[in-house]
Amino acid sequence: MLKNCHKCKKRIANKSILVQGYTFHPECFLCSECKKIIKTSFNTKGADFFHQDCYQKKFRLYCSKCRKALENEWVESKGLKYHQSCFENSVQLKCSICEKALVGEYTFDQSGNYHLECYKSFKAPKCAICSEALEGEYLLDPWENKFHKNHSTDFCHCCSRLISLLTSKGHRVYNDGRKICGICQESEILNQHQTVPAKLRVIEVLKKVGFDHVPGFIKVDFADKITINKLLGTSMTNNTHGYTKTIFKRENGRVTGKEHSITMLTGLPKLQFDSVLAHELLHVWLNEKNLDLPDEQTEGFCNLGAALICEQEQSDFSRILLKKLAEDPDKVYGDGYRKMKKRLEEIGWPELIREVLNYKPKLVNKVLE
Repeated sequence: MLKNCHKCKKRIANKSILVQGYTFHPECFLCSECKKIIKTSFNTKGADFFHQDCYQKKFRLYCSKCRKALENEWVESKGLKYHQSCFENSVQLKCSICEKALVGEYTFDQSGNYHLECYKSFKAPKCAICSEALEGEYLLDPWENKFHKNHSTDFCHCCSRLISLLTSKGHRVYNDGRKICGICQESEILNQHQTVPAKLRVIEVLKKVGFDHVPGFIKVDFADKITINKLLGTSMTNNTHGYTKTIFKRENGRVTGKEHSITMLTGLPKLQFDSVLAHELLHVWLNEKNLDLPDEQTEGFCNLGAALICEQEQSDFSRILLKKLAEDPDKVYGDGYRKMKKRLEEIGWPELIREVLNYKPKLVNKVLE
């Protein structure tokens, strides 16, 4: 079937050129600017055809990056035109790690764009147990150590840190089954010689908030978890780290003196040891004052001493110990601490100490809840 030339409208009998749906005599396929025959590459605008040079001169094409004139070839991206070199150097996305062009699928974060393999090898968070890249959901310990959900895990009894060679410098297992990380072992208190400066440190802190007399001559012994729980009459699940015993010496029915002793859980790191010791020394203080508060208020009040020590040290460990105190689900130690903490925040240490000293059994709930 014969067709008419799009340019001259005459019938095409022999050779023809088909361009973008239009048919031309070869000699009619002309540049709309210079009117010469187009024999090689060309550009279009609407239904008009141009030599590339003519198109550039007529429509003044410039690189969107350097603003210099484009030659016969350019790269187009998102509707903008660039010199090949301008596009590669300034526009084309590059991996922020290897700095090579990103082609196909890639990933990104607030810091840059990455090849998938580059991100996995050098940027993705690594599991603190197996060191492989973490993809999808993973878990965190309180120290923000990351690990795969499917790993079998152990945590330090003292600081709750994930135990691994990477995170905790290994660990030690005590006879009572507790696992203590290598970091906590670096400052652990293990003998009576170490308890003397600990008592001085803690008593000094207690004095600063208003405790008038806390005996410093008390003997401090050590025991494992099983022994301490037997002394307290609690199970191994109870989160206790110390035990205070006071013997009342009597003559003719009257109390003539008191003898205090404290048993501490062996292997506690320095900050936690001081914190637990403060709790036990407040038991001593209550006994010295002949105060017999209900268990919830006694343990809550003594836990304020533990928190006071942690608050002196601005560290991740102190933050974790304070969080444990605040979130303890135990109705005696946890609820008691939260109620006493609220009261302390309302009236301060001097008034709270005065309230405790003026404790009356029938009024205690009204006064201290």
